[in-house]
Amino acid sequence: MAAFNLGVLLAEAGRDQEAEEMYRRAADTGDTDAANNLGILLTNAGRDQEAEEMYRRATDTGHTKGAFNLGILLTKAGRDQEAEEMYRRATDTGHTTAAHNLGNLLGKFGRTDSAYNG
Repeated sequence: MAAFNLGVLLAEAGRDQEAEEMYRRAADTGDTDAANNLGILLTNAGRDQEAEEMYRRATDTGHTKGAFNLGILLTKAGRDQEAEEMYRRATDTGHTTAAHNLGNLLGKFGRTDSAYNG
């Protein structure tokens, strides 16, 4: 927990390299919040493949925000079917922005009945 908290403080201070190190330490102990935050840090640095790995690590243990963030990353990469799955996972646990993104994604492909009914 200490490594995660230090990672947050370092990231807020703009010390991304040090924050990455702390998040990795915490993620390696199974901290899914750290894996998600590391994914965000990596996404912002344009390191999408590494970010995807971190989001998947968080998502595989049921981390809702990790699934949502992975959905965004996959949408950006044009991997819409995978993004749909991630948005559905997050939506199923009550993430309203994921539900919105899912509706937009389904609407984009004319699947308005699916977008409405989930």
